[in-house]
Amino acid sequence: MENNEKCAHFSSPSSSSSPPRFPSPDSQSPPPPTELPESQRADTVSSMVYEANARIRDPVYGCAGAICQLQKQVSELQAQLTKAQAEIVTMQCQQANLVAIILEMTQAKEPNNINSQQIDTTCFLDDNNLASSWEPLWT
Repeated sequence: MENNEKCAHFSSPSSSSSPPRFPSPDSQSPPPPTELPESQRADTVSSMVYEANARIRDPVYGCAGAICQLQKQVSELQAQLTKAQAEIVTMQCQQANLVAIILEMTQAKEPNNINSQQIDTTCFLDDNNLASSWEPLWT
C-alpha cells in the first residue's frame, strides 16, 4: 500500500520542533507494569510478534496500515453486498410482475373475465438507475 493510500485515521505523527522529552535522572521512574494473567500471555506475545513483523514490512504504519487496508476492504465488500441486495429486490419485483402478466394473459383467454389488471413497473430498474439509486449508501 502506498503512503498516499493510508487512512487519515492512521496518519503518521507530525514532526515536532522540540526534541523528545526524557525523564530527568532525579525524577521517579514509573511503577513496573502489572503482570499479565497467564491466560493472556500467549495472545500478548503473538500480538507483539505480529506488530514487529508489520513494522518490518511497513516501518511507518505497522499494524495501523494493515488495519486501514482491512477497513477499506470491508467497506468495499459492504458496498458490493448492498448492490447485490438491491439487485435481488429488483429481480423479485420483476418476477412478481411476470407472474401478474401471465395471470392476465390466462384470464384474458377466458371469455367471462373482462377485468384487466394494471401492472406495476416501478420496480424495473436498469443497471445505470440501480447503481445511482444505491450509491449514496456507499461510504
